[in-house]
Amino acid sequence: MSQTSGSAGAPIDEPDAPIVAARLAAVLARWGERLDDAGREAVAARIRRDVQLARELRAVPLANGDEPEIVFVPFRAAEDAAQ
Repeated sequence: MSQTSGSAGAPIDEPDAPIVAARLAAVLARWGERLDDAGREAVAARIRRDVQLARELRAVPLANGDEPEIVFVPFRAAEDAAQ
């Protein structure tokens, strides 16, 4: 079962609702006086999105030895000139 929150009406899965509420409370405790209603809703929407993306990322099965898709190889001018 999911519920909606805020004027944006974005669905919040029941397991994520306490996480979103806690993160939003922390942000509002620290910077709440600087935010108007639109700012609070924008922050809440971003927190909901981040929590959802984190859950989706954790759902991808990875083994300990899985390599990254792209391996970063830095450019080194001195090495490239010698070749």
